[in-house]
Amino acid sequence: MLLSDHDKQVLYRLGGLLSYPSDDLPDRIAHLIDVPYIFDFKAAISTTPLTTLAELYTRTFDVMPVCIPYVSVHLFGEESFHRARLMAGMRGTLHHAGCTSEGELPDHIAVILKAAPKMKPEELADLVEYALRGAVHAMTVALEGTTNPYELVLKAVQSVVGAATERDIERLDATRKAIKSAGEERAKAPPTNQPGCGVL
Repeated sequence: MLLSDHDKQVLYRLGGLLSYPSDDLPDRIAHLIDVPYIFDFKAAISTTPLTTLAELYTRTFDVMPVCIPYVSVHLFGEESFHRARLMAGMRGTLHHAGCTSEGELPDHIAVILKAAPKMKPEELADLVEYALRGAVHAMTVALEGTTNPYELVLKAVQSVVGAATERDIERLDATRKAIKSAGEERAKAPPTNQPGCGVL
């Protein structure tokens, strides 16, 4: 699905809302007020001090996050050759687009969204179809049923890139099962001898 220039700009601005909140947050929101869910987001945080929202952002996306913001983790798990390959590809994409990762890993949702207007149309379309759509679905599910206002921003992203397809969800389920299986195998494995503690 090729996105319009308008949709690319919306993704860019939504990337700003999924970045660490700063004093210009009201301006970021104002540019998006007509996008689905953003009016509700504005209402949800209207009485929240910026420092409190920053703490919420950290708990949501940064320190022991409720919602992992890295696209590749949702698709492949944390320890995967495919994850490393996707991140390498994203580094190249950002470089060719003249964008930076702003100190984040290149597959951070905010980094990808901010780079959208500068990506080649076909490149962005592939990223949406094979990575972004499924990952955003997983992030939204992670916050579903909570009062976390960032769920509304993720739903706004979904309104642009589209809802996850049955195939997207099957991929995510397969990844979750593989991660669970790998964890169970590690738990069953016998402990290794620590250096200096081997049997004489």
